[in-house]
Amino acid sequence: MNITFTIMAHGFEKAAQIEKALKDIGAPFTAVVAKPVNAPRRKRAIVDKATLAAVVTTIDKHPDWSDKDIARVVGLGHNTVNRIRHGNHCLQLKEVKK
Repeated sequence: MNITFTIMAHGFEKAAQIEKALKDIGAPFTAVVAKPVNAPRRKRAIVDKATLAAVVTTIDKHPDWSDKDIARVVGLGHNTVNRIRHGNHCLQLKEVKK
């Protein structure tokens, strides 16, 4: 009978101890390194005036498209496209409120 189980060790020393113990008893195993907590994440899209113009142009050309459709084409989030569509984006505001 085969049993599959997962052992998580926090830290290299503990992982090495567990690996040594498994080798000593002769148990077959595979060691996999988990994704580190501080791994690089996906970068946020920077909305500059050119990107803003691209979104506004896409909205003008395709007024029947949803925010998600435009977001997929332009590469922004649908909430950002919604703010631009309604004129609430910070680059569209005439006065910056303090």
